[in-house]
Amino acid sequence: MTAQDTDTRTRTTDADDVLVDARRRALTPRGRDTRRRLLEATVSCLNAVGYSATTTQAVTEAAGVSRGSLLHQFQTRTHMMAAAAGFAMTGMIDAGCRRFDTLADPVARLRALCHIIEDVQRQPEAFALNEILLAARWEPELATCLRPLAETIERVMDADIARMAAEAGVVDAEPLRIRSRAMIAAMRGFSMELMFNADRAAIHQAIRMTRADYDDFLARILEAGA
Repeated sequence: MTAQDTDTRTRTTDADDVLVDARRRALTPRGRDTRRRLLEATVSCLNAVGYSATTTQAVTEAAGVSRGSLLHQFQTRTHMMAAAAGFAMTGMIDAGCRRFDTLADPVARLRALCHIIEDVQRQPEAFALNEILLAARWEPELATCLRPLAETIERVMDADIARMAAEAGVVDAEPLRIRSRAMIAAMRGFSMELMFNADRAAIHQAIRMTRADYDDFLARILEAGA
């Protein structure tokens, strides 16, 4: 892993620093462990019972901590959900980074991009994030909390794509950046569709078409950079 890889990983891990929660910066190691347990419990509850039923009480019970400990970490349920979104996003990015780190060849990394995006969008963190994003449509305060976080995550993703493209000899990374966003949106939608019926043949065919379209696209931009 290069120094630049390490820098990216550090930035993704701390991405939810953009949330307005000054107390997070003064946490002790024990406090950070409590925060992690609460965020893991929030993700678990979102997957198990959905956004509406993921109350602060449900989260504290799942995490095995007191309500006072939760309030020390998060001023409101909205702050908890926004932090959980950051936790989920960074977890998804870090999972993708670990997959890319197993591939030494830069071109192989680009070839794996679509498959890795597909796998990441099927993780519990992805489903939890979807629950929060859908809720933000009706909760303006939550949407306001999420905007700076989303902007930070997008900058990290764009930097990663630019670096991967340069390492693979792709001169213009912009088409790849846009294509990656399209694949994320598509795979997120496919994963949600398969939640209701994992055997839907039309959805699996659409996934195969998305993979094939990306392979054709990648072949063209690699040839243009040769």
